[in-house]
Amino acid sequence: GVARQQKRTNCPNFYATALKGADARGFLALYTEILNSRQPIELAGFREDSFSCSTDNCSFSYLAGENTVFSVQDKHFRGVSYAPSFSQESVDYTGIPSDMNSNPVLEAFNRQEKISEPACNDVLNYIYSYNSLVDAGRRFTLKELPASSVSADEASLPGNPDNHGLLAGKWQVSLPDNYVSVFSFWQNRPYSSSFIFQSVAGKQGNLDISGTFLCKK
Repeated sequence: GVARQQKRTNCPNFYATALKGADARGFLALYTEILNSRQPIELAGFREDSFSCSTDNCSFSYLAGENTVFSVQDKHFRGVSYAPSFSQESVDYTGIPSDMNSNPVLEAFNRQEKISEPACNDVLNYIYSYNSLVDAGRRFTLKELPASSVSADEASLPGNPDNHGLLAGKWQVSLPDNYVSVFSFWQNRPYSSSFIFQSVAGKQGNLDISGTFLCKK
C-alpha cells in the first residue's frame, strides 16, 4: 500500500542526501581550481575576502586594495570565464558550478549496487585517536554521530535493493587555506573514501570543510 511505497522511497532519499557530495579526489580537484582562479585577480590588486562552495555552486568576494587598477577581471574556472558584479566595496563572482555533487559511492548507489563501508566503531575510533594527537583547531568535529532515519523501514522491507544498512554522520574540519595543509591532510587519509564533501568556505586564510560519512552499524 501507500505506507509501503513511502518506506521504499525513504531509503533512497536518505542515502541520496547523505551521499550527495564529492569524494576526496573531487574535493582536491575543486580546491586546486580555487587556488588557480585566485591568482590573476589578486595580481590585479584585489584581495579575496571570502568564498564558499556548496555541492552545486561557488561564490567569491574580493575587496579592492589601495592601488587597485579597477579593470574588470573575469574569474577563470575550469576553462570558463565568469564576469563579476560590482558593489561599493566588493567585486563578487557567483553561480560558478562547483561540480562537488558526485562520487564513486553515489554512482554505485545509483546503479543499485551494494555499498560497502567500514564499521562505524572503526571510523569513530580512528577520528577520536586522530583528534587526541592534533591541535584543537585541526580536529575533526563530529556534527552528528552516525544515525539512520530508515533503519526501521529497512528492517520491514527485507530484500529491498535500496537497503544498505548504513548510518550517516556529519563532520567538519578547519584547515589553513593553502595547498600543502589541505593536500597533506586529505591525501592517504584512512577511511577517506567514506568521507563525502558537501561544503567548503574560506575567510582570512582559514577553511571550514564539512560533509557526511557513511559507515555500517
